[in-house]
Amino acid sequence: MTLSPQDAMHKLVHEYPHGGLVALAARLEMPQQTLRNKASLDRPDGEPRNSHFRLDEVARINRLCNSLALAQSFAADVGAVVMRLPEVPECGDAALLDMVLTNNDEYGQSCAALRDALADGEVDRKEFSNFERETFESVRTQLELLERVRGMVVDRPRRRLQQVKR
Repeated sequence: MTLSPQDAMHKLVHEYPHGGLVALAARLEMPQQTLRNKASLDRPDGEPRNSHFRLDEVARINRLCNSLALAQSFAADVGAVVMRLPEVPECGDAALLDMVLTNNDEYGQSCAALRDALADGEVDRKEFSNFERETFESVRTQLELLERVRGMVVDRPRRRLQQVKR
């Protein structure tokens, strides 16, 4: 289950990997209590919170934490997903072909996981989890291929080589 944006922010702030809330407040040059109030889920008296994050604060915390949790919570609210783009090193034509073949293999594994899940007419949580994992892996390899080809784009038109007729 995906966290709400407020729950995700609360978790980000309190689980900041370099020292929790105290360290994050120092990095933000914000008083600890102010950060605690803004990240709180509820007021003790049950009233709505009266301290909120500004958009620039949210963006800065997100960069400092380098986490997808907050973006995933916003995306889930609108039925979307967020994935980190892969870092693709320079590669030659053979490596590019290998990426295409890997992409096809991953898609095949995703299809096989779906076939297996549907085999008995029901999809249980374990089967869905396997299908989801394989599908996201397939999407990751497609994005990797996309980024690699994006790196090959030239800003000038290319002259096409004329094939020699035999």
